[in-house]
Amino acid sequence: MSANSNGNGNGARQALQEAESALEKALSEQDALKEHVMSEVKQFAHDIKNPLTAMIGLSKLMKMGLTPAEKVVPNAAIIHQSSTRILELCEDMLLDTEAALQGDGSKSKAANENKI
Repeated sequence: MSANSNGNGNGARQALQEAESALEKALSEQDALKEHVMSEVKQFAHDIKNPLTAMIGLSKLMKMGLTPAEKVVPNAAIIHQSSTRILELCEDMLLDTEAALQGDGSKSKAANENKI
């Protein structure tokens, strides 16, 4: 009977080691995913600053009445272009986040690109 007990103990010990190994792997993958997502969020915040700054600056000048009439249309075009760029960045961020959560980096539209 002691042989059976010892055999069962070895099997349980091996199962426990396998479970611990699987847990360590899962935790490592989770940490890597968190790191990736944080990196993407930081890059996203950095990328939207330029278009937002342009929009804020130009619209403030227009609001204060400091924009000559001939500059209103070109400034509005820059504001529109900047708004469109931010929309694209938001869409890319959503796609990248979805791809990262699914573990498929190939779906990332902005992977390894610096668009600004």
